[in-house]
Amino acid sequence: MKEATIMDKITEEMMEYVCDKICRFPWVISDQEKMDEICAGCEMGKHVCNILNEYNRLNDFGQTQCGDLLAGSGAEQEKHGWIPVEEQLPEESKRVLAAGRFDDIQVAYWDKQKWYLVINRRPYNYGPLAWMPLPEPYQLPALTEAGESAGNYADSDMLAPVT
Repeated sequence: MKEATIMDKITEEMMEYVCDKICRFPWVISDQEKMDEICAGCEMGKHVCNILNEYNRLNDFGQTQCGDLLAGSGAEQEKHGWIPVEEQLPEESKRVLAAGRFDDIQVAYWDKQKWYLVINRRPYNYGPLAWMPLPEPYQLPALTEAGESAGNYADSDMLAPVT
């Protein structure tokens, strides 16, 4: 049996209060069978279900912006995270970051038979445990992006020959 939540307890107390204190029928009808029929047709249960469904919808973390961001960051982490070599190898001759057995990180590549270090093109003797794609190379901003002040020095006295 499902354990009652705090919201279940609140709505149950609300229904008991409405049924015992507000509903007019217990004061008018003394026949219990007739009262049970009236209670069975009462729409209070439908309203409580709507309240609980809306509460659950609003509190479903997976449906919130935070949930979306968290899921997106997980996908981004998987996209740019370490990939164990037992699970997958990089494309042939593609340079990657390789995490070695001795806490070293090297730029290396796989040639379909073994790993090589880029720095000296020698075999990576112990091979890596995991790898990840290299980040995109840094791009210098264009002179126009650096701002107008970047070109102002040519007209200044700073570059004038010393006499």
